[in-house]
Amino acid sequence: MAHVAFANPTCGQLAGVLSDSCVHEAVKYTGAELHLHGRAAISTLAEAHVHRQLRFEVIGMPNVTEAKLAREAEICYATIAMITDYDCCIRSMNR
Repeated sequence: MAHVAFANPTCGQLAGVLSDSCVHEAVKYTGAELHLHGRAAISTLAEAHVHRQLRFEVIGMPNVTEAKLAREAEICYATIAMITDYDCCIRSMNR
């Protein structure tokens, strides 16, 4: 068994290719940092507020397993993400 470093879970080179592709296709790209969340579940409203206060832009709940497996297999990994959980931003959804 060997230790696999996980300090940088995504591949900077692949992320650059994805970024360039977004620019080329006129896709809005913010360069947001992905915060990996250790469980694959929807956040509670309280967690969403904490994430927002910490200024997290994108939280990848299912990405942890993918990123770890890619790192262990020495596969370059990056994520394309969009926001799908607006529970702490849109009040009408919380009634």
